[in-house]
Amino acid sequence: MKIKKLLKNKICLAIQARYSSERLPGKVLKEVAGTPILEHTIKRLQKTKLFHSIYVLTSNNSEDLRIINFCESKSYKSFSCSLENVFKRFKSFLKFNSYDAFVRISGDSPLIDPFLIDKMVNKFRKNDYDILTNVFPRTFPSGQSVEIIKSKTFLKVDESLLSKEDKEHVTSFFYKNNKRFNIENFECKYSHKNLKLSIDTHADFDRFVNFLKKNNKSLPEDIKINDIVENW
Repeated sequence: MKIKKLLKNKICLAIQARYSSERLPGKVLKEVAGTPILEHTIKRLQKTKLFHSIYVLTSNNSEDLRIINFCESKSYKSFSCSLENVFKRFKSFLKFNSYDAFVRISGDSPLIDPFLIDKMVNKFRKNDYDILTNVFPRTFPSGQSVEIIKSKTFLKVDESLLSKEDKEHVTSFFYKNNKRFNIENFECKYSHKNLKLSIDTHADFDRFVNFLKKNNKSLPEDIKINDIVENW
């Protein structure tokens, strides 16, 4: 019965990634201990117990061909569409792929907590949410953002209603109009002192390099977020 219930809700992990980052160009393919940031993120996500696929959603900009080629070399699934209109990128992806919902993750989150994703997916499957999020309001450290969005809800949005910001930030329209949607926020239960675990700048990158050095240049298979926070 449990397996049938899980299969009833077909969910995929969608990693948003682009090469042309302004503060740290090419960051998702910058290597740490011989592994690109994007691959660190994917490997963490592969530790979830999701039954379905992981996709990297990038753009059709020429620079992002590097991401597509990287995914092909590793047999990772990818999808490309608009660079600036990221909302359209996700909408086009959903039109070509049949999923009941998707988990939106940023590609610069090499320390994303797979156990958190499992908890949120389990809660999402037991309730009729349009969105289950942990950023409305944000209580988790940067680099631990998880949004689970019902595909039907996402596809119903008329793009003509979106501002430039909404098109770029994908979910901002839903939060601005939260009374129109069934949105539940997942709160953080551990202390983290607002640590920065995402990779946005050279300083963030250096901190991640130093963290891996403490762990002999690799992430233990079963490392928990509490251990990451404690040793950061």
